[in-house]
Amino acid sequence: MALESKTELEKLTNINKTVKEAVVSKLSAIRELALRIEESRSRNAAELKREKATRAQDISALERQQRQNTELQLNKCLDLASKMDDIKKRGSVNAKRSRLL
Repeated sequence: MALESKTELEKLTNINKTVKEAVVSKLSAIRELALRIEESRSRNAAELKREKATRAQDISALERQQRQNTELQLNKCLDLASKMDDIKKRGSVNAKRSRLL
């Protein structure tokens, strides 16, 4: 669009040369700014994509760690329950022995 405007402006003959040059210069500056903004937007989009991927990996690692911790705690609870059952069984056996003696 800026290039089209520049071309049309250069075709005009009834405008002062100094004004024409100033307008062409401003159009060029606007075009340059638009290109910089587009590049910046592309960089930001790529950075956001990388950040999302990194966060997804972090979340996955935390979920894996939480699952492992939960399994470990469950196994400890089951072991403790088993030991408590063994103690209860031994206690009832000892009580029966003492009654028999």
